[in-house]
Amino acid sequence: MEEHTPQQINKFLLFAVLAILIILSYKITQPFFLALIYAFILAYLIKPVHKKLVPKIGESFAAIVSIIIIILVIIIPIALVGARLTHEILESLDLEIIKKFLEILLQLPFMNQLKTDPEVLIQSIKPFLFPFVTTIVTRISAILITLFITIISTFYILKAWDTLSEKLIAHIPFKKKKEISQEIAQSTSN
Repeated sequence: MEEHTPQQINKFLLFAVLAILIILSYKITQPFFLALIYAFILAYLIKPVHKKLVPKIGESFAAIVSIIIIILVIIIPIALVGARLTHEILESLDLEIIKKFLEILLQLPFMNQLKTDPEVLIQSIKPFLFPFVTTIVTRISAILITLFITIISTFYILKAWDTLSEKLIAHIPFKKKKEISQEIAQSTSN
């Protein structure tokens, strides 16, 4: 068996600690990746409006106006539809409606043979129903946090668009980086 020197052991421990730190960093930041992707998409969509506003009102105010436009045109309608959908789901989970539905269901010929009381069925459904509602409420709060991160990220992406573009162009794995980025910009702006 080969003996390891203290330097080799220290080097191995350093790499092990570094690997653990990288994995933990990834686990911590993983929930925010989707919000950042949304922010890049929204910033890209609103960029033409933002470019026209910058000479008139300045970089920061243009970014704020762009965010307000995103909120008014995209986020509020989606939030209203989501809130209405959640309301409809919760309303449909009303126990009285479920009880009436079960009573109608139990009046069907093949269900008569079961001879089950609707109250008993409701009591057996309740344990599954309330965790479902709790999950919906929890998801809504997570969506709101993601939305907040998306809005803030979009603001800063719009403010630093040119710097980010230059850094992304520097990482394109081709020799003609400028030409490729201009070609992409032209094809997406038309």
